[in-house]
Amino acid sequence: AFLMMLADSGKGLVIMGNSDSFFYITPRILDVVSREYGWKYTPPPEPGSNVLMLIENMVSPQAALDFYQQVKSSGSQEYKMDESSLNSLGYHLLMQKKTELAIKVFERNVQQYPNAWNPYDSLAEAYAAAGQKDLAIKNYEKSLALNPENKSGAEHLKKLQAEQ
Repeated sequence: AFLMMLADSGKGLVIMGNSDSFFYITPRILDVVSREYGWKYTPPPEPGSNVLMLIENMVSPQAALDFYQQVKSSGSQEYKMDESSLNSLGYHLLMQKKTELAIKVFERNVQQYPNAWNPYDSLAEAYAAAGQKDLAIKNYEKSLALNPENKSGAEHLKKLQAEQ
């Protein structure tokens, strides 16, 4: 369920759903209702991960990546597309055991944010899940070079190196 109230008018909206995609479509429903009733409501930029996962669920992972690139290229402010957007999509795929697709998403994140440690850490985790230990080690090392405080990455790296 989702509940939103406007403090100035006391008007609000309750939405109930029964779907894995419910929270991804809620902002769109709120926007439509607000416009229809003339409410003074300006929605914040929607987290990019929400729309990417909705597109992945309804269409395909490639369609989600294409949409990500379209939003980034257009400079649109409607969605907050940042490093966490692709990371969330990658983990969404990894949890569904779509490891190769998750790797593709994490690789895109590394390309988009080459100076951020977390995309490398996530890519390393996906490579480890795919049994590609050498690539996992390489990416954990890069993550740790960018952020030596990444204790989880250091533990995973140590474990992988011990297995070799």
